[in-house]
Amino acid sequence: MNYLKKGLLIILVAFVFNVLETWFFGWNLRAQSAAEGFADMIAGLGILVGMAFILGHVIGSLVNLNIELRGSLKKLVALLKISWYFNQSEKALKECVKALKREDFDEADRLERIYLEFEKKAEACNWTKVLGEGVGGECFEKPLHRTLAKR
Repeated sequence: MNYLKKGLLIILVAFVFNVLETWFFGWNLRAQSAAEGFADMIAGLGILVGMAFILGHVIGSLVNLNIELRGSLKKLVALLKISWYFNQSEKALKECVKALKREDFDEADRLERIYLEFEKKAEACNWTKVLGEGVGGECFEKPLHRTLAKR
């Protein structure tokens, strides 16, 4: 049973205890005042303990959410990086075709090398690892801003 259910159960028991106390001792004023003080103390303690369990559940949920978000953020960065690599390789390929049409073979060779470099980097990111359980590959070895600076 998780903390939320335990907390709600403890609060419910505290309220039931308080109601039963009023029902049992309602006919005798002297017994009622003594029992009411005790029942109120137990009910208040039960509510505090129940709220502590609920707070523990909320904090635990937030910690788990934070861990999941960090993993998702890493995957998003990796996918953006792969997309950027493919985009750059596509641009280099288009420029290479234009250079071939102009018969500028030196420029075409240079652009072809750039195209192949970006294709290789995109493939090195390993799509299956990025989209699957773990994240890995060369996507996380160098930050994207360093790759952009070299360009």
